[in-house]
Amino acid sequence: MGKIFLLLCFFSIEITYAQVENICNTFFKINFNKENTFFIVGRGTKSKSTIIANKFNVINKNLTHIGIGVFVKDSFLIYNVSDTKNERNCFIRKENLKSFLEVQRDTYYAAIWKCTLSSKILGEVIYLLDSVSKRNIVFDSRFNIKNDDTLYCSEFCAYILNNLISYKFNFHPTTMQLKDGLIKSYFQKEELIYFPVDFFAQSKKIKKIIEANF
Repeated sequence: MGKIFLLLCFFSIEITYAQVENICNTFFKINFNKENTFFIVGRGTKSKSTIIANKFNVINKNLTHIGIGVFVKDSFLIYNVSDTKNERNCFIRKENLKSFLEVQRDTYYAAIWKCTLSSKILGEVIYLLDSVSKRNIVFDSRFNIKNDDTLYCSEFCAYILNNLISYKFNFHPTTMQLKDGLIKSYFQKEELIYFPVDFFAQSKKIKKIIEANF
């Protein structure tokens, strides 16, 4: 029985890796104008979907983590805020697509959205991503939306997009009355003001181009 269990685990991981490879291959075969397009890349993990996606998301109940992807000198980089520090002792990560999707063994969902505006606006996006990534950003575990030095993944993405000069996305946070006793005890407040992981999903400028369930 033990050998069968280990074999099933092995194949489930291999299938996941194959799916990741397929998503990467599909994405890079698409002919994008890299000079005026940025992307929102998302994943869903089983360990976080019950709490984050089901309770806090507005539309997409699979999405648990997002980042902003851009092409920089032909390299595709995804800037995202994680709840764990990287090798540089920083909560902001710059990852390639494969690394972003494979970072969690229990990843079961992935999706990519694109937004095409102008080369000037894309330049602003890249500038902001680079500038914020150099700051000492701490993971915002308490969802304190008023402190720009503490950010979580969707708050980081909303901050970047809302602070563009040439184009105003003007995304607004969601307000939720907390009824669950455990969640209320964790946040120590009755009302939560936050950016859902899928805060951008209703924007007409941001289009989904890839979606996969593992």
